[in-house]
This record gives sequence, C-alpha cells and structure tokens, in this order.
Amino acid sequence: MTEKYDIARIPVLIVVFNRPWNARRVAESLRAIRPERLFLACDGPRADRPGEEELCREARAAVREAVDWECRIEEKVQSANLGCGRHMTLAITWFFSQVESGIILEDDCLPSPGFFRFAAELLERYRDTPEIMMLSGTALVREETPPRHDYEFISFPCCWGWAAWRRSWALMDYDMKDFPRYRRSGKIRERFDSPAVRKRLLELFGKVYTHAPGFDTWDFQWLYACVKNGGLCILPTLNLVSNIGWDASHDRIDAVMEMPVEEFSVLRHPESRQRNLELEKIFFERIYAKPPLYVRAFNKLKKLFTRGKC
Repeated sequence: MTEKYDIARIPVLIVVFNRPWNARRVAESLRAIRPERLFLACDGPRADRPGEEELCREARAAVREAVDWECRIEEKVQSANLGCGRHMTLAITWFFSQVESGIILEDDCLPSPGFFRFAAELLERYRDTPEIMMLSGTALVREETPPRHDYEFISFPCCWGWAAWRRSWALMDYDMKDFPRYRRSGKIRERFDSPAVRKRLLELFGKVYTHAPGFDTWDFQWLYACVKNGGLCILPTLNLVSNIGWDASHDRIDAVMEMPVEEFSVLRHPESRQRNLELEKIFFERIYAKPPLYVRAFNKLKKLFTRGKC
C-alpha cells in the first residue's frame, strides 16, 4: 500500500484494564507508526477482586513504558469500576471529543502495520461520507471466491481493532432511548429482508435495552446505531488485526482468536458502495445468530474459569 498518508498523525485510543501483558504487546505494535497522539483509558478495579488495582496500574504503566518515541499521551483513568459497557462507551466518547477521527484498540486487539495504513487511507477517503460508519481491521468472515477489491461493505460492525469518525460516533446512544419507538415503527424491514434476521436483532436489542443479565456491553448499542441509521461498515478481505484475548469474558467463537495477519499492497477500492449481502449473511450467522446449545454451555463454563477483561 502506498505511503501517501501521514500515518503518525492519526490519533490512537488504547483501552486497557487488568491485563498488563496484553497492554504491552498492543502498545509495542504502535512503534510501526509512532503516533503523535495516544489516548489511554483504563477502567477502575472491582472492589471484590484483590490485586486488581495493581494490575490496572501495571497495565497503564506498560503502555507508557512501551512508548519510546516523541508522543503526547493523554489518560482517562476511572477510580471505580464502571463495567465493560459503560467504560468503553465513555472512553470512546472522550476520545472523539478530542479528535475528528481515529483508531480504537482494546488491549486484546493486536494490529499489523498494514492495519494503520488501511485505516489512514479509508479514514480520509470516506471522511465526508455519512453512511460509512466505521472500518474494521478484522476479517472475521470471507468469501470463498477471490475478491475483486480489498474491502466490503456490510451492515454489521466488527470492533476488534477499528477506526471511525466523530460524526458517526455521535449517533451512539448507550441507553438506546428510542428503541421502543424504533421497534414499533417496523423500519428494520427496510434494511433486512429475512424475518429470522429481524427477529434475532430485535431480540438482542431488547436484551440490551432492558439490561438483561450478561449484556453489560457497548458493541450491541453500536450495532443498533449502525442498523438504525442505515450505516455501512467496512470489512477487509485480508485480516489485519489478531485478537489475543483468549481469556476474555465476552468472546464467543474460539475459531477466530489469534488469527494470523496479512498485508495489502496497493489498496483496491470497490467501484460502488453496495452492501455485500452474501458476506453480510455469513457474518450474521457466525456472530449474531443464536449459537448451538453446546457452544452456549461451553461459554458459561469459560466465564467461570477465566478472569475476563471487563
């Protein structure tokens, strides 16, 4: 990919919690671009977890120690634990209150150097295109046939290493206050032909809106913002970010963990901004469709024996 963009000028937000070993790896990956501005957000420790305050402190220190170039580091540290959903929302809102566009990395999202070049080019290309809500660095799904271009448009966001604009994040509402009206309006039919897709999405949105157990999240609210506003999300055809958070509390499918990363050369852009409905269908079935019973049982056991990132 051509180096015609000043990648170092792209602001980066790193969100950490209690895993200093992961935080260090992600921060060290930034040496590939040496960003001039780095935003660091950390949730506070949970009162019932002895030693977690020290882990949070070590995670923040790991990021600062990894930055051995000239860089302006801004921090937002919570004294008490807000939980994954609310903390991520506040961290990203804080980030976009300071910058017009930028990259968001959680402490389990390890980007390749190519991801930063990918993000730089597309952040500029679609800066003034309101229907483009975000771009992802993780290729969770792919088409079987060789692609004619290097990224696709779908309705669903993938937030394992991503980038966006202030204008799109402004549509985010953590509390989803207008969800009852949206559900009654039937507008979701304008976006999705499949009754099964509509039913499942409304079910998930309803669980988030009513704060159902297990839905301390922020990414479903972001999904709702994208769907409600008819947004498009960019998905690369090569994987540019590897999720190293095998012990995370919200991960559902182990098959997409630790995916190897690849690189683009010259980025091939789609000729039009049309949703790839086939890819969208695959993405929905893998990520949002109700998992089989054995997967749900495994995930319950996994949460019992892992610390989690939130």
